[in-house]
This record gives sequence, structure tokens and C-alpha cells, in this order.
Amino acid sequence: MNNSLLRGGFFAVCAAALSIRIAGAAPVHADGAPVHSAAFTIEQILSAPFPSDLVASSPISAVSTWRSPVLLIHGDDDRNVAFAETMRLVEALNRQGVDYQDLIFPDEIHGFLRHQSWVRAYHATADFLDAKLSAH
Repeated sequence: MNNSLLRGGFFAVCAAALSIRIAGAAPVHADGAPVHSAAFTIEQILSAPFPSDLVASSPISAVSTWRSPVLLIHGDDDRNVAFAETMRLVEALNRQGVDYQDLIFPDEIHGFLRHQSWVRAYHATADFLDAKLSAH
């Protein structure tokens, strides 16, 4: 697995959590994982020896500061980032009133196996950025 692919979504959500904006938009690819490795659930994090450190390192822990629109792209058969974590992020974004769009790929994994999934993800990202950035 190419770790740079895993870090892309993580760093994007970190930027959103820190209110770093790209001309008013914070596109997020794939995840709102609870920690760097999404193999952990919130329950596992909270039962860890130092749960506060793990929770503090999670982008979702700062979702209350998010203001920029978010694009979530995720395969629902992702074994790196549990799909339930994206649903938790959606719930948090809804509570926060943050504008978001999602693109969910049924039966896709983290790195997308099908070429068409990549094409759709790239087009969705371009459309999202065009729409959000043209508003500014």
C-alpha cells in the first residue's frame, strides 16, 4: 500500500480542522479517521493507554472549528478507514452546519480498484472546487 495515498486524506482533514482554507474550500478525500491508522474505532481509542493523546491527534476532534465546505470521497469496503468513521464525520458536520458533499463508492476499497472510480472522484473534486471557489 502506498502510504502517501493514506496520508493525503489525513492531512486534508487536518487542514480543515485547523481552519486552513484554500480560497474558502477544504476538499477532503476519503476519511475522517479517528487516528492516523483508521483501523481503530473511537471505542478502541478511548480504551487506549493514552486516549487523550490519540483523540487530540484526530482531525474529527476539532470538527467544531470547521467552516469550509468539505468533499468526502470514500469506498464503503475500505479496510484502511472504516466507513463508519465517515458517517461519524457526516453526523458531526451536520451538527456543525458545515456544507459538505459526499461521493460514496459501493464495494470500493481505500485505493479504489476500478479506473472509473478514480475518474469519478477526480471529476467530483474538480466540480466541487469549481463550484466552491467560483463563489469567492
